[in-house]
Parts: sequence; structure tokens; C-alpha cells
Amino acid sequence: EFFKSMPAEEAEMKLGGLVFSLIDLGSLKKIGIREYEAQAEEAHAEYVQGLERDAKTNNPDAQYSLFIHMHSVAMKLLSPEALARAEDLLRAAAEQGHENAQSSLESWPLLKAAAERRIARGAA
Repeated sequence: EFFKSMPAEEAEMKLGGLVFSLIDLGSLKKIGIREYEAQAEEAHAEYVQGLERDAKTNNPDAQYSLFIHMHSVAMKLLSPEALARAEDLLRAAAEQGHENAQSSLESWPLLKAAAERRIARGAA
């Protein structure tokens, strides 16, 4: 639907840019047409800002998506604070009836324990 909503030329340009960026991001030898990695990082930062904004309004979809992001941050940075934030977001989404959050909450104790062990090993 996204591409159908725009003129054909614009859709082709956007799709072509997407294809080039995916090839460039996944290649050892970069295409070099644009700074695709920087663009991807900027787009991701904007996405996370949007999630933060929507999570503050108690949007359970945003809370759950931000939980996934914060769990990833916790593992990447070995951050117990990010892990705690991830848990808070998961619980908030689950309390509002978000099905995926409720399912994830069931397995959270195991996931959290594994994350805490990894964080502790990295901090040692």
C-alpha cells in the first residue's frame, strides 16, 4: 500500500533507494552512492524517538516495540538499567492486554535471568 499511494516514478525511486541501501548495508564492498549506514542509523533513531513519544501516551504497541529495542540495547551495552526499562515497558504493555507482551511476559523470568548472567559476565 505504501508504494501504491505515490506516483510510479516516486515509488520506483524509493524502492530503488531501499534496494541499494540493503545491498550496501549487507555487503563487505560498499556501493558508495550514499552514506547508507548513517541514513539507517538516523532513521532508526527517529523510529525510536517515535516509540518513546507513543509509549509515554500508554500506547501498548509502542511500549512492546520499545521493550524489544531496550532489551537489544541492554544486551549490546550490557546495561542493567536498559534491561530494567525493558521489563517496565513489557509489563506496561501486558497490563493493557497486548497479546505479544502477555506471551513474552510468561517467558520473561528465563529471558531476564539469561540477560542478567550475560551482563554480569561482561561487567566482570
